[in-house]
Amino acid sequence: MTKLIARVAFYYGVPAREPNEQTNPYGNLLADGLARLGVEVTYTDRHDEAWIREHAADFDLMHWHWPAHEYQRATAAETQAAMEAMVGELRLARDLGWRLVWTAHNLYPHDRTYHEINREFRFRLVELSTALIAHCDLAAEAVRAEFQPRAPIHVIPHGNFIDVLPASVTRADERAALGIPPEAFVYGFIGNLLPYKGLEELIDTFRAVDPGDAWLLISGGVTVQYGSDLRAYVRDHPRIVLRTYDYAPGAAFVQVLEACDVIVLPFRASTTSGSLVQALSWPRPAIVPAMGCLPTQMSAEAGILYPPDETGALETAMRRIRQIDLGRARAAAWQSATAADWDDIARRTLEAYLA
Repeated sequence: MTKLIARVAFYYGVPAREPNEQTNPYGNLLADGLARLGVEVTYTDRHDEAWIREHAADFDLMHWHWPAHEYQRATAAETQAAMEAMVGELRLARDLGWRLVWTAHNLYPHDRTYHEINREFRFRLVELSTALIAHCDLAAEAVRAEFQPRAPIHVIPHGNFIDVLPASVTRADERAALGIPPEAFVYGFIGNLLPYKGLEELIDTFRAVDPGDAWLLISGGVTVQYGSDLRAYVRDHPRIVLRTYDYAPGAAFVQVLEACDVIVLPFRASTTSGSLVQALSWPRPAIVPAMGCLPTQMSAEAGILYPPDETGALETAMRRIRQIDLGRARAAAWQSATAADWDDIARRTLEAYLA
């Protein structure tokens, strides 16, 4: 298909083509899949009135992913004003004939600082949308129950990250670089290091389950303050390796993925997880709470899905993972990853665009 059938203003940061430039390649992979269907995807961060009027004939639709980043300011008053201005800009785009699609990666931002402002914006965004995208039926139902949209909700899974990060060294090399014995059992965590991701619980649980031969690797981007808090929380445990970055390069995740036996993501709240996608795509088994879309991203055979509200469930899972056949779990992880094909995802996204 060579004819351009849609021209999309794509709001997902800026395109990053080097593995070390972007730790979540979702936007790149979706844009590439859409391009193979003849869709012209233009990354932009412009949505002011002058820009929209100037490009009134250049686009068919806006596709939003993380819109809260666009209006959040230092104070509540500034954030409210920026949010209302942005709603006006989106309304102008709709008045000029553009469609508007929002992918609800999460129901609300994890940063709850301006929750009521974010809630007001979400209602207005949904009202203006021509279509919505959710990553599983449960997420779609949450969007429907919360916002009661008139626009259709398209359930489209999160795609895999196979071959996004290059494996440049071996497991033995990575373990040697970290000082980890070849025979050790290694738990790993990758992703942005944020309070809602349960890192303190992970560290406490590791201390409880470690028989003396286990290691815990944690690697990701973090704020200065929370990074300092985490380093204090580790308290110089000899077999907990904490690597923090302002923005984690892909190589930091490769080191953990290659060195570990299992990825543990003890989220307190989550709808979907790019870190889980990356683990399954490596492939590595995972331990994750059975919440949001996570059970649809990973089969039960690819690790352990534990009940998030059950006391001691994470500890039980971290003990039990050492008893399972990790080879079979890795094969199941690979199957979970390959089930989410980007060409199919792009086709279904295009259907949402044209709804």
